[in-house]
Amino acid sequence: PGETFVGTDRPKIFEDGEGPARRVRITKTLEVDVHECTNEDFAKFVAATAYETDSEKFGWSFVFHLELDAAARAGATTAVKGVEWWPP
Repeated sequence: PGETFVGTDRPKIFEDGEGPARRVRITKTLEVDVHECTNEDFAKFVAATAYETDSEKFGWSFVFHLELDAAARAGATTAVKGVEWWPP
């Protein structure tokens, strides 16, 4: 628990609520691993908590088009169905 800053004053995706940078108070203990989460790790988390991703809840997910190069961005015109975390 404590205080930290989140967000940015230079958001890439305004609709995501990334900005502005602001101070927040963390009231619960957070566990952060040194390494990224593998699909195996995430599968264990899902099994233990019954967590559902937005893609699983809604049947589709956004593609973060601003992270794509111009050629890929030109082809990303709609939400993508079946963007799940478990396929290889």
